[in-house]
Amino acid sequence: MSKSEQNRAPVEAQFFEDVDALVREAIQNSLDAGVREVGKPVRVRFFVSNDEAAVPSDRAAKWLIGLHPHLEKVVDDLPDLTAPMPFVSVEDFNTRGLEGRVDVAREVDLADGERADFFYFWRNVGITGKSGNERGSWGLGKAVYCASSRIHSMLGWSIRQSKPSSVLMGQAGLRLHALRDSSGKIRQHDAYGFYGQYRDPDDQSFATPTEDPALIDAFRDDFHLKRDPRNNYARGLSLVIPFPREEFLGTDGLRRLTKATVLHFAFPLIARQLEVDICSPNRSHCISADTVEEVLSEIDWRDEETKRRQISDLLDLTRWALTDASELVQLGTNDTVGAALENLEIPKPALADARARFLERRAVGFQVPVIVRPKNGERTRASFRVFLQQRESSVPNAVHFIRQGLTITEVAGVPGTGLTGIVLVDDNELSRLLRDSENPAHTRWNPRSEKLKSRYHGGPARIELVTGAPRWLLRRLIDSGSKVDTEMLADFFPEPAQESAPKVSVGGKTKGKRKITRGLPPTPPPKPITISRIDGGFSITRRPEIPLEDESAELLVEVAYDCVGADPFNAWEEFDFQFGKDLTVEVEDGTVVRAEGNRLRLRPGQAMRARVTGFSPTRDVIVRHRWTTQLGSSS
Repeated sequence: MSKSEQNRAPVEAQFFEDVDALVREAIQNSLDAGVREVGKPVRVRFFVSNDEAAVPSDRAAKWLIGLHPHLEKVVDDLPDLTAPMPFVSVEDFNTRGLEGRVDVAREVDLADGERADFFYFWRNVGITGKSGNERGSWGLGKAVYCASSRIHSMLGWSIRQSKPSSVLMGQAGLRLHALRDSSGKIRQHDAYGFYGQYRDPDDQSFATPTEDPALIDAFRDDFHLKRDPRNNYARGLSLVIPFPREEFLGTDGLRRLTKATVLHFAFPLIARQLEVDICSPNRSHCISADTVEEVLSEIDWRDEETKRRQISDLLDLTRWALTDASELVQLGTNDTVGAALENLEIPKPALADARARFLERRAVGFQVPVIVRPKNGERTRASFRVFLQQRESSVPNAVHFIRQGLTITEVAGVPGTGLTGIVLVDDNELSRLLRDSENPAHTRWNPRSEKLKSRYHGGPARIELVTGAPRWLLRRLIDSGSKVDTEMLADFFPEPAQESAPKVSVGGKTKGKRKITRGLPPTPPPKPITISRIDGGFSITRRPEIPLEDESAELLVEVAYDCVGADPFNAWEEFDFQFGKDLTVEVEDGTVVRAEGNRLRLRPGQAMRARVTGFSPTRDVIVRHRWTTQLGSSS
C-alpha cells in the first residue's frame, strides 16, 4: 500500500451471510440489468459443482495465482488448496452485462451520463451507479459473492456491447495484512486484491481485465458455464464463487437455493419477468411461471410446512393480482402532506362490495395514493397496490412487501392467522423513496435512514403509510360500522357461569297439586377481575374495592381462537399465536410472571390494568381465567 491509501477493513460482508443473501443479490442485479427489447424474461442460472464437477487442482491453480500467501495469512479455516476446487456459478442471460470502460479508477474520469457498470462493480465499495427505479442502492451487495467463498474470492466474465466485448476479472476481499516481499521487507497489503492484467504505466498495481480468448475459453470449460460468445444473446455476467461455504453444497444447497428463489422472487416469476435454473452435475430444474407450483411441491420442507403453505398462498394471490384484478378499489385522500392513514378515503359502495368479496374469502385489491415530496424536486403523485385474501386456515398471516419485484422480508405484517397479503410498489418515485430507506441487504425499510431524511420531506410518514396500509384496510373490511352488540362480548370473553338452583317454595296443596314457586336466580357476587374487548385484543382490569380470598394468588389467563366442533383451548396450536412471540402484553400495577404458549400468568396489584394485543382481527378470541397459588395449584 502507498502512503496515500486509506486503511480499509472490509465490514460489508456482515450484511450478507447466508444462501438467501446470495440469491437476493444475484437475481436483483440481473433484473436491474435486464434488456427489455429482447422480449424475453431475465434468466438466471445457479450451478453447484459439488465434488463431481470440482475443478482439478492442476487446472484450479491458474485461477488462484499469487493468492496463496495472502490466504494463509488471513483465513483461519482455509480449505485444502491442493485438492479439487468445488464452486458455485451464477449466470444471467437477456441482460446487458457490465457495460462501460475498464480502465477508469475514479468517478471524476467518467463522462456525464456514461454507463459504468464495470467501474461500479469492480472498483467501488459503498458506491453505486444504479438509478432510482432499480433495486440496489448501497453498492455493498456484491460483497455477498466473496462472503460466500471460503477463500473470500470471486471471478467474473462479462460479455457486453462496450469494447472490449468479452472481459474476465477476479477479486479477493480479505482484510488488511502484512507480508514479506522477495527482499525480506515487510509490506502492508490492502484488503482487496484482483485477478487480471497489470499493465498500467502509471500504476503497476492497477488491474484491468483480461481479454485473452484462450484463457476465457478455459474459464468457461473449467466452471461448466453456459454463456456462448457466438450467440447473439450472449450478453450478461457469469460469476464464479470458488470453494463455496458448506451450506451451498450438496442436496441441501440446491434446496436452499430453490426455496430462496421462490420465497423472494415469486412476483417476477409469476409475472414472467424471470426464470431461474437450479443445477448440479446430476440434476437440473427450471423455476418459471409455469413450473413454480410443481417445484414448490417437490421441495423437502421438513419442519417448514407453514412456510410452504404461505408461499403457496402467495403464488395464488400473485396470479390473481396479475390476471384477474382488473378493477381495483381506488382510494382517495384529503391530505397531500402528512400521508397519514386516517386521511385515506374509501368510497362506500366500493368498500361494501370489497367487504362482501373478502368475507366470501375472495381476493380484493386496492390502489392507494401517496404524494412523494423530494427536497430537490417537484412533489409527485404516486401510488401502490394492496391485495388481500382471507382463507380458512390456521397458518400465520403473511403480508409480502414487494418493491420493483424484490421482496422486503423484514417488514412487520399483520398478526393473526389465515390472511395472505401483497403490498406491491412499482411506481418509480415511491420506489426511489423506499429504496433510500433500506438497509444494505434490502430487507427492511428504516424511517430513521439518514439518506431518507436528507432527500425527502415526510419520508417516515410515507413508509408508515405503505407498511400500515394492510392492517388499516383489513380493519375496514371486517368492520361493518354497525352498532356494537354488547351481548356479543360474552361469546368473545366467556367467564365460568355461576351455578344456582332455581328458588323453590313448597307450600300447602291446592286441589291435590304441589305448589312450586320459581323465583329469579340470585345476583352473582361482583368479581375482582373484568375482561373487556379492545382493538386487536383484550384488557384485564382488577377492581381494587373487591378483595381476594388469597391476596398472594396469581391470575392465570388462557386464550384461544374460537372454532367449530372442538374445544378452542384443546385446539390451540403454536402457529395460532404465542405469548412472548406474537402478542404484546402491557401491564400497569402488576407483574408478568410467565408468558408463553397461550397462557399468561400475572401477579396483580390492587389497581392492575393489563392490555394484550396482536391477535388476528378476523378471528374470534376466547379468554378464560382462574386464580392460582404461586405454586400453580387452583384455588
